[in-house]
Amino acid sequence: MAAKEYPRDRRTLVARLGQLNLFSGLSKKELVGVLAITTWKKLTEGTVIFEEGGPGTAVYLIERGKVLISKNQKNAEPQDVAILSDGDFFGEMSLLQSGPRSATAKALEDTLIVVIEGRELLRWVKKNPSLSVDVGIKVLRATSERLRQTTQDMSVFHRLTESILEAKTKEKIFELTAGALGMAIGPKEAGGWVLYAYNPHLEEFHPERHAGDVPGELLVNKKELPGGRAEFSVYHFGSNGSLVVFKPNSRALLKSTPLLKAVLRLAASSLANVISQTESELRLRLKSPSVSA
Repeated sequence: MAAKEYPRDRRTLVARLGQLNLFSGLSKKELVGVLAITTWKKLTEGTVIFEEGGPGTAVYLIERGKVLISKNQKNAEPQDVAILSDGDFFGEMSLLQSGPRSATAKALEDTLIVVIEGRELLRWVKKNPSLSVDVGIKVLRATSERLRQTTQDMSVFHRLTESILEAKTKEKIFELTAGALGMAIGPKEAGGWVLYAYNPHLEEFHPERHAGDVPGELLVNKKELPGGRAEFSVYHFGSNGSLVVFKPNSRALLKSTPLLKAVLRLAASSLANVISQTESELRLRLKSPSVSA
């Protein structure tokens, strides 16, 4: 897949800069000054922009596309912090403090970014003191919001996953899993999704929960899911704990996030446990002699 093209003429570039959140509200003259310190880069899907622990010297702005910000976790899979899209910026910590990157950034699709070296942006701000407060506030707000979201989201997510593991019924597992999936998939993902539980006895996929815009034909029991396996993620396939998330007309789940994987793994394990206990209780009842009146 070819990376997205970007405009070459200065007038269009200046206009595009004015649409980015960090520079919205600037005059044309001010934007021309910003343009002089920018580098525009086309990134293909999967490109790692920077890695956690690496040097951090630049600020990045997304002209078009999507970028995943994630953090490494000790003895665990990386934690997704945010999915950023058109107009958003990241890497702003390099303006606030020197040191290595605190997270990893990767293009989720073909993306066009604007790169500004931190020292160049700070030099520009010093030359334009009337703008320094506005730009500085936007940087601090973005940083604060990401930290707040990380703390709150992971706290809520932790409580959800703990509840999934403690759930005693399939319905409760599906209810809690749907809530966790809403966080793991993210509000910026277009379209809807369906959570299926695979019934190995009937060899069918049963739709248990869904969200967003989902065609009605996907909300019935199915022997097979449309689109092939490339369009859905499967965990513990073929066992009592099988769970499938299907996202119609989307490649999003080819890039299953660690958070999404964690949700399905926990839910599938909990589901398998509940089913196993239910079947054991049923076998015991069948073996017990009936009590006659």
